[in-house]
Amino acid sequence: SGAVTIDSGAVCRSLNCTGYTATLSHNATLTIGDGTAGLSNVALLLVSGMTYSLSGNGSQFQYVSTSGTVQTINTGGKTLGSSTYNGSGASWRFDDAHNARLDSNSELLWHNGSMNFNGQTVTLGTWTSYTGNARTLTLGGSAITVDRVNISGTNITFNANTSSVTVVSTGNHYFNGGGYTWNNVSLTGSGAQEISDGPNTFNNLTRTGTAVKTDSFLLYANQTVNGTFTVNGN
Repeated sequence: SGAVTIDSGAVCRSLNCTGYTATLSHNATLTIGDGTAGLSNVALLLVSGMTYSLSGNGSQFQYVSTSGTVQTINTGGKTLGSSTYNGSGASWRFDDAHNARLDSNSELLWHNGSMNFNGQTVTLGTWTSYTGNARTLTLGGSAITVDRVNISGTNITFNANTSSVTVVSTGNHYFNGGGYTWNNVSLTGSGAQEISDGPNTFNNLTRTGTAVKTDSFLLYANQTVNGTFTVNGN
C-alpha cells in the first residue's frame, strides 16, 4: 500500500508490515491486541524496507492482548518511542534487536503479562514496572542499554540469566532493581548515578565515572555482589 498514518483511536489485533516499502507515520497511540493472538502469533512486525516516522512523545504502542499464546515483537531496525505492555495473562517475545529512543521521554512500561527479551540487543529509555500483577521477565543473554531502570513492583518471576544491563546517562539517574537478582550491571556517565533501592543481588557490578569531579555513586541500601565490584573514574 501507499503511505499510512496511525491517528488517534487506532486499534488492531496485530500489525504486520511484511513487504511494505512506503512510510508508516506513527502520530498517536496504537492499541494492539485482543483475546486472540495475532496471525502467525505476530503482535508487531516492522521491516527494514519501510520508513517508520515517529511524532514526538505521542508515538506509542499499547499492547493489551489477553491471549496466553506467545506473540512476537520485531522492530526491523527501526527506533521506537514508548511502549506499554498491559495484558493479563499475555506473553510477548522480542525476536530481533529492540530499539527505542535512549532518553527519559521514551519509556517501556511493563504492567502485566510475561516478557521475554530472548537474548536480543535491547535499547530503552526508561524501563519501568511498578504494579503488583503476577508477571514473568526473562532476559536470556540480552545486552540491554537503558537511560534508567525502575523495576519496583512486586509479584515478578525474575530471570536475569546471562544478561548485561548498562545504564548510560548524563545527570542524576538511577537503577532501581526492585530487590531482585541481576547478572551484570554497569552504571556509566557523569552526575549522581545511584542504586535507589535494595537489597539487590548482582553477579558483577560496575560504576564508571568521568573526569568530572562531582560524579558520585549512591547506594541507598545493602547490595550483594557475588562476583566483582568495580569502580572506575578519574
